[in-house]
Amino acid sequence: MFRSQIAVVAVALSLVAVSPVQAQSVKLKDLGVKGRLVSATCSPSTISCVLIDLSAVAPDEFFYVTQICMTQVTGTGMGYRVQTTSGLTYAQAGSPFNTECFSYEPALVVTANQTLSCIQQSSGAIGNCTVTGVLSAK
Repeated sequence: MFRSQIAVVAVALSLVAVSPVQAQSVKLKDLGVKGRLVSATCSPSTISCVLIDLSAVAPDEFFYVTQICMTQVTGTGMGYRVQTTSGLTYAQAGSPFNTECFSYEPALVVTANQTLSCIQQSSGAIGNCTVTGVLSAK
């Protein structure tokens, strides 16, 4: 697999809510993958904010995206999109006073040297993005 590619893998796990600074150990038995369940939230104050930064992890580490949620409390049109450094868009949504979540089963895989960012698409949109997944060395 090339580092800049996204691979789709089957991830069988039940997610539990954790705050953005907490992580739990999990084992993805079907894939033989061990990792930490991670949830991160950010609110773009200008154009974008970083949700997950894999620029400092080892080349064999991956982030398995299992869910992305976007909440828009003001503004009009499509409020936010979540994309990688290389420009791959994982989700885009948003309408005022609405939360939209996208679950990925199988999961999406983000490779090392990438970031996942929440990008504001509509002028005046105020809200946030949350990504949940597993950080793993396999």
